[in-house]
Amino acid sequence: MALSDDDVAGAAEDILTVENAGLPLLLIHPDGQIAMANRAMRTLLGYGRSQLDGRTIGDVFPDDWRAERWQELLRTGTTAEHPVRLRRGDGGSIAARAASIVIFNPDGTPRLVIKRVAVV
Repeated sequence: MALSDDDVAGAAEDILTVENAGLPLLLIHPDGQIAMANRAMRTLLGYGRSQLDGRTIGDVFPDDWRAERWQELLRTGTTAEHPVRLRRGDGGSIAARAASIVIFNPDGTPRLVIKRVAVV
């Protein structure tokens, strides 16, 4: 099925909105692979545009990647804001607070996880 020009324009606008958001955001596939880190997140972590491509959530949020916590998020669809430690590109870490929400497909399966961060 081909996308209409309106569909393509809408998707591009959505991507730009995420990229330019003031809050650090990660878009994550249900398997834990990072789909996109916005500019604010890359700056916070000290990564360039494509340096997070192919990495997993465990590379950035080691404590949030515990299997039971991740599966609970995918099942319930949200997490309350909680303390986390982020791993920077230079090997250092940052104390922060994070919350997540799951975007579901029409059939109820997880499509994408959006994780936002606030530095404490």
